[in-house]
Amino acid sequence: MSCFIDSNIRENINGPVLCWLVMLGEPSAPKLEARFHNRGNSFKVNWIKQDDGGLPIKHYLVRYKAKKGSEWKPEIRVPQNSDYVLLSGLEWNTDYEVYVVAENQYGKSQPGTLSFRTSAEPTSVPGVRWAGRCPPRGLSVFLFPVCPSEVYHVGLPLHPHMPKI
Repeated sequence: MSCFIDSNIRENINGPVLCWLVMLGEPSAPKLEARFHNRGNSFKVNWIKQDDGGLPIKHYLVRYKAKKGSEWKPEIRVPQNSDYVLLSGLEWNTDYEVYVVAENQYGKSQPGTLSFRTSAEPTSVPGVRWAGRCPPRGLSVFLFPVCPSEVYHVGLPLHPHMPKI
């Protein structure tokens, strides 16, 4: 089968022709979701790639700020093969907004947007110390007000779950 296309299209086509018209443009805004990461003031923001506009995504641009603040943090450029960014060292008990933009050769998408709130800053009891590592879920945690070596020096009885040093 041969195909010739010129100004007089009806006379120069031999056989059926199937054509696709591909429109190139900016990508669609990514869909976002956020989760606590390790501590209450770190968040992992994931995105789901949407339509790439007919051209490969070059990278993602991430901006975020505290809602009550006026200053955006410096823009983060994330490679096209990544689908998340980790935001850490955030202020406690603060509302944040995040914008993620996908960029291809043609241009930038509208931002995918997300809002979240960091947890309240954890408080600690003065002089209380964890005995050993953090326990797995479902186990009891025992807090001891003094270091185990201090217990031996003053002759206090040991709690049955206190680790021996």
